[in-house]
Amino acid sequence: MSDDPASRILGEGHSIRETGRDIAAKERFWRAREEPSRVRIEAIRTEIEMQFCMEYRIRDDDPLSARAETEWCETTVRGAVEARTALHATLRATATSFEIQASLDAFAADALVCRREWQETIPRDLV
Repeated sequence: MSDDPASRILGEGHSIRETGRDIAAKERFWRAREEPSRVRIEAIRTEIEMQFCMEYRIRDDDPLSARAETEWCETTVRGAVEARTALHATLRATATSFEIQASLDAFAADALVCRREWQETIPRDLV
């Protein structure tokens, strides 16, 4: 084993996976969450932190109620420079199409430097 590892864990994240039923909403769900974990890549003196949350839901009596949502955040730090990206995306279906909404934000430290948003409709074509 080397005295100079390629990477070092600075903060170990915590993973949560759960499935269940929301009785009030009459929905079933599956969700996954990764609490922040942080790694330092020694060769380039860079720290990377990431966390995410995904959730899938569907009502018991309506297949078109299915939706998938994800949030993802990643931070990269090298010296005094810190960059962060945050993604939020939702996928839903109608009888004739898939509906996608997404946004991606980029930050330098805490200042928003760029934002992109998408809204797409994709025909189902027999799906």
